[in-house]
Amino acid sequence: MRELKNKEKVKIFCLICFLVLMENDEGIFKKHYDYVLEKYDRIYNAYLMYNSLHMSLRHLVISYGRSWGIDLEKLIVQMEVDCIVLSRTEFDKKYTWED
Repeated sequence: MRELKNKEKVKIFCLICFLVLMENDEGIFKKHYDYVLEKYDRIYNAYLMYNSLHMSLRHLVISYGRSWGIDLEKLIVQMEVDCIVLSRTEFDKKYTWED
């Protein structure tokens, strides 16, 4: 498996966070569309996506990452450190993405 670039890891991380949120409590089709759109609007920001998750769901993100061969624990720890040490602009550049 090839080594992922940081932006690729961030995208996958955000996608997994979104999927975990939508899977929780009977799945996406039981959720109001306003809720789905609110969470989808955050999909471009790793920090907001991760912090949208209840503590009991965060382990699922790491599990899904492992099942795909991606170490998301390092990304989470680095994101928490960078949140403190980087400027807002530097942090956003590293942990947000757009298509």
